[in-house]
Amino acid sequence: MKTISVALDDSLLAAVDEAVRAADTTRAAFVREALRSAVWNHRIQQREQAQAMGYQKHPVVADEFDPWLNEQRWM
Repeated sequence: MKTISVALDDSLLAAVDEAVRAADTTRAAFVREALRSAVWNHRIQQREQAQAMGYQKHPVVADEFDPWLNEQRWM
């Protein structure tokens, strides 16, 4: 595990400390989880952008999925 140094403004640090107390955790654990969440959200955003670009390059055409309608099973 690597150690990093991050500068935070006073109001953000106060908010982090409040959240840390409420979650009964440490600053380091809180920041690690926040960064994991940010990386996960970034990856999702990248995939959504790639999917949107795919649909822009190859838009859905009318009746494209009609052959599959009879394959659906409704309970």
